Amino acid sequence: MTQLILYKEIIESIGAAGDALTKIVDGIKHLVVTGTSGYNYVAAERERKRLIEISARATNLQARHQARVVRDIDEFLKKNNPNAMDWYAVKGGITYVIENIKNLLDDVGKERSDFVLESAYSKLLEALGDRVSLLTKISELRLPNTQEEKDALRELNAEYKRLLSCFRDAIAMLNEYLSRSHD
Repeated sequence: MTQLILYKEIIESIGAAGDALTKIVDGIKHLVVTGTSGYNYVAAERERKRLIEISARATNLQARHQARVVRDIDEFLKKNNPNAMDWYAVKGGITYVIENIKNLLDDVGKERSDFVLESAYSKLLEALGDRVSLLTKISELRLPNTQEEKDALRELNAEYKRLLSCFRDAIAMLNEYLSRSHD
């Protein structure tokens, strides 16, 4: 499989992951709109605090670490003649983010509140798992040498930015749900 085909596959996967996150947002938005009367997990302050902690960690991941991936790729693409060390630095940042996502995924997977009964929970697990898979694929790409490969990397980064926006929306909806459920 050529490097360019790999880029195209990853771009499509990122787009699909963004669509999945949009569905998570819609699911949580539905919970906000319909109210929280049927959801017992918010009554238990311990579970609520745990979900708030997960939200905080997801926010930190998105704001600090995920943005680093986008910034590193943007900087790489701005260089006139990027070399293997420049690409290695991008891949190092991606590896760091992968580890952080895996840790968050493990923690979300341990969730035992009533939130696990919501479709948004399983979609969140799936989206985080997909994110690990996508970033792993990106980290395995070779140094983009041709203009076509650099253009594909630029397109990949644009799709990844859209994915981050969807992730931000999902976190915001979770936060809104948690704040309304506490009233």
